[in-house]
Amino acid sequence: LTDEELDVTKELEEYKKDLLSYKFQKKLIDEKLDTTITDNQIEEYYNNNSQNFVLKNNIVKVLYVKTPINTPNLEKLKKLCYSNNPKDAEQLKSMCIQYANNYFMNDNTWLMFEDLKKEISQLKEVPEYNIQNGKTFEFTDERSFYFLKIIDVKSKNTLSPLNFERNNIKNMLINQRKEKLISVIKKDFFEKAKTNKELEIYN
Repeated sequence: LTDEELDVTKELEEYKKDLLSYKFQKKLIDEKLDTTITDNQIEEYYNNNSQNFVLKNNIVKVLYVKTPINTPNLEKLKKLCYSNNPKDAEQLKSMCIQYANNYFMNDNTWLMFEDLKKEISQLKEVPEYNIQNGKTFEFTDERSFYFLKIIDVKSKNTLSPLNFERNNIKNMLINQRKEKLISVIKKDFFEKAKTNKELEIYN
């Protein structure tokens, strides 16, 4: 490299300015940004921008259990999986805590169906039209037994449920506030600098 190419003083100075500017903005944002987002604000954004919340993949609510094939009382566990009795659900959860490799029993939470396929490879062979409300599946391999019950389904290209998008919308609203705050801060500093004659304007 030539002496000129080896001299990176200017680039380092610019990088230093950018880094300090970033740290300064981040500190101001941490101090001034209101991150409180209400349910009403989330619902309003969702209703006003529903065209942006079309599902690209199928999502499901499920009861899912993966347990070793040699689990004690496996037949009892299977019966509990099929039961709709709340007391049986508690007993199933107790058995899952004790024996299961993995389980999911929150019927209020939507999951990506593609993520379930990664958990249960046999699902890749199941046609999409078989993924319906109330449908149950049992799979086994050399090591594990899998139980899956489809509680609810939302198909791709349909409107995504609000509770599936809630966190995304919250982050969007916070980012909008952040951009607005940065813009206001920059404008405020510029106006103060003009007033105090701390900047020069070149034509």
